[in-house]
Amino acid sequence: MSLKRARRALHTIFEQADARGGGVPRTHRAEYRASSSGVCHRDVALTTWAAAGRGAPNEEWRLESLLYCDMGTAAHATTQAFLGYKRVLWGSWECKHCGKRWLNQLGPGVICCGDLPDYIEYSVIHPDKRIGVDGEYGHLDGIIPMPWGMDYVVIDFKTASIRIAEDKKKNGPAESHRMQTSVYGEFCNAGLARVRQRGLPTPDNFRGEILWEAEAVLPPGRCIGGTVIYIPRDSPRMKNWVVLTRPLLKGLKRDLERSVPKTRKKTRKGILPEPRCSCRQDARNEFWRWCPWTEVCFSPDPEAIAKVLYRRYREARRRGKRK
Repeated sequence: MSLKRARRALHTIFEQADARGGGVPRTHRAEYRASSSGVCHRDVALTTWAAAGRGAPNEEWRLESLLYCDMGTAAHATTQAFLGYKRVLWGSWECKHCGKRWLNQLGPGVICCGDLPDYIEYSVIHPDKRIGVDGEYGHLDGIIPMPWGMDYVVIDFKTASIRIAEDKKKNGPAESHRMQTSVYGEFCNAGLARVRQRGLPTPDNFRGEILWEAEAVLPPGRCIGGTVIYIPRDSPRMKNWVVLTRPLLKGLKRDLERSVPKTRKKTRKGILPEPRCSCRQDARNEFWRWCPWTEVCFSPDPEAIAKVLYRRYREARRRGKRK
C-alpha cells in the first residue's frame, strides 16, 4: 500500500471511530450527589423505573467526553498530590506503592517510594442512607485551613478552557459549583465527613467494596466558605488559576433532608416529580451529558410514558421477590 493510500485509510478509520453511534454505550445513571447539585428529581424517578424494568436509556461515551473526564481526573490527582507535598492541603494520604498512610493532617510533605502520595478524598456521609448512595453524598476535593488555626474552606477543583475560566472570573462560579461546595461545607460543620477507601467496582457494587474507613478529623474551627478553583486545561500554570471563594449558602442540607426522601417516596408510589428544566435547551446544555429524558418531559403526555415505565418497574420487582 502506498503512503498516500495509508493516509486516506487512517483518515477514514478515525472518522468512523469518531462518528456518533461509534462510541462506548453506557446505561444512563441518575443519583443524588453533591457533584450534580440541582439534580432533577424527575430524572432520578424515570431512571429508577426504567432500570428496574430493563428499559434504561443508553448514553454514549465518545472520545472527547472520555478525554475530558480523564484529563480532569488527572488534573485533580496531580494538584492534590502537589499541594500535599507543599503542606497546603488538609486531609489523608496513601502511598500507592507501599500502602503507608498519613491520616487527617496538613499534607505528608514527603516523597514516598520515589513518588508523591495520593490524596484520599474525604467522603461526606449522611446517617440517613436515603440521602445519596448508601448515605454517601460526595467527596471533597480538598480542605485548606486558614493561617493561625482560624477556620477553613472546602475546595472544589474544576478543569475548564481559558475562555470559561475567564468568564467565571468575571461572572463568578457556576451556581451548581457553589451549591456543591456549600453542601460539603454544611456536611463538614455537621460532623458528617469520613476517611473512606474503596476497592474496584464490581457488577453488584459499581462504587466498589469499602476496604477501610476511619473518622475524619477536620482542621480547627469551622468551615466558613467554599472555594471553586478553575484550572485552565489549555494553560494549567498556577498563575492562570481562577480562585473564587464565597460564603456557604445556607439551608441546602436541610432542603436535601426534606426533598430527597419525599421524592423517593413518590418514586416508589409511581408519582412523576416536577421537572427541573423549563425548556429543551436546559437539558442539553452540556454536549457530552445531555439528558435522555428530554423528549419525555416535553412530550404531550409525559405522565402516560411514566405510567408504562412504572408498571414495568412494579412487575420487575414482583418477579424479583418471587425468586
